[in-house]
Amino acid sequence: MRRFLAAAGCAALAWASVTPAWAAPCYKTAEVQSKQVRLLQTELMVAALTCRHHAGLGLDSKYNAFVQKYNQRLGHHINVLRGHFKREYGNGFERQYDRFSTDLANQASQRAQGGGSYCANSAWLFDEVLDMPVGELESFAASIHLASIANARSCEPVKPVPLRTQRATAPNQ
Repeated sequence: MRRFLAAAGCAALAWASVTPAWAAPCYKTAEVQSKQVRLLQTELMVAALTCRHHAGLGLDSKYNAFVQKYNQRLGHHINVLRGHFKREYGNGFERQYDRFSTDLANQASQRAQGGGSYCANSAWLFDEVLDMPVGELESFAASIHLASIANARSCEPVKPVPLRTQRATAPNQ
């Protein structure tokens, strides 16, 4: 009986801590894009801090160059995300935005603990982002492996594919 009560208590606690999908905040398309850019920025910041003592990589200076190059774009995306949190949480949005930012940094820090190639891979990431034109920041952020972490429930309806198109693309039987 004791085991049953303990198991039931654990199950109830776990169930209560899960946010139902319908209650989760949704993101507009521009907000998902901003989340991806913010994730990239956070990853680069953590890499610069984590790998600062690795000789020859110069990630501190590369992070500063990244912020300088993309300053206007980064500021824009922060404002978009802050707008998202204000829409979703009202007056408490600052705390929720801070929690979101802290969670991104903690996740990046956990990835940084993952192994020896982290700093070398981060140097590659810096080189890629610093070599591309400013206008490609968003598409780059959406294309890298980190983008899947930024997936979010969309507020915008998915456009249905017309039935005629579905039939036209179906394989012949």
